[in-house]
Amino acid sequence: MSDDVHKPAKVSREGVVLIKSFEGFRPRAVQREDGGWVIGYGHTLSAREGATVSEAEAELLLQYDLIPVVKAVAEATRVSLNQHQFDALASFAYSIGVARFRTSDVVEHLNAGAPARAVAAMADWDDEGAARKPTRRRSAEYALFNAAPGAPVALTDLLAAPLPSPFVETATEAPAEEAAAALLDQDVAPFPAASDDAPAAEATAQPAQPLAANDIAPTTDAQPTDEPRPVLPRRRKKKGAGVDLVVILALGALGMLAFGTAMAAFVRASTAPGGDAIMIAWVLIALAVACIGVSGYNLYQRWGRADRP
Repeated sequence: MSDDVHKPAKVSREGVVLIKSFEGFRPRAVQREDGGWVIGYGHTLSAREGATVSEAEAELLLQYDLIPVVKAVAEATRVSLNQHQFDALASFAYSIGVARFRTSDVVEHLNAGAPARAVAAMADWDDEGAARKPTRRRSAEYALFNAAPGAPVALTDLLAAPLPSPFVETATEAPAEEAAAALLDQDVAPFPAASDDAPAAEATAQPAQPLAANDIAPTTDAQPTDEPRPVLPRRRKKKGAGVDLVVILALGALGMLAFGTAMAAFVRASTAPGGDAIMIAWVLIALAVACIGVSGYNLYQRWGRADRP
């Protein structure tokens, strides 16, 4: 890459919010028109039938999904880009898929020095796995790409942007102003694309915390096939709760029995000194304390803690 070619190294907060506003949050996996599955904010890699995800987990998956997108925009384009243009291309690539983006006429026109033709060509591309073109999303990406460099851009203005030629609105696809307003209240961190740090993302408990920034080291591969693959956590069902209770109670009963036997051994030792009764009594006392202590601790952990439902 030439030294005079400059482009951002990350998707900005506004770009991430734009992507989230059009993808929408899906807590359960939904089947796409092509038969595949999607969950969270457009995640498809590990989506499967019956899978569920929290909002915090969905944001973590979005972080991983944006890594190859940011890398593709940085590697496929050979011209300088401002932040708005970079964000628009990242949203477009996330929408149609990284592989399609790399070979698209949008990239071809852009590298040929025709940005106007490149951004207009976005209108001809539909979402990955969808049968119709997302007209309103392409309009927002068009407006963002052509926004004044360095000037702040409001998401609501992008969603309400008129449909310029060659965009033709053929479907009643309403903009997501309500979702956008909620997303704008979140403190979403940007997504770096090329630095010396390794990707570092950690799932957080609900309510969702701001997304942590991810740095990705530059590689020479054209396709990001070596990126870590996130896997949706499986929901494990609790089994054997009744059996556990029986074991805990049996352990407590054994402790009480050992305690009673120890008391009897102490009585015997007092009436017949010099035998092994006193040693046996102390061993039984130790066993009783251990059994009753373990049983009581487990009962407290299951039903006695104030922070348990």
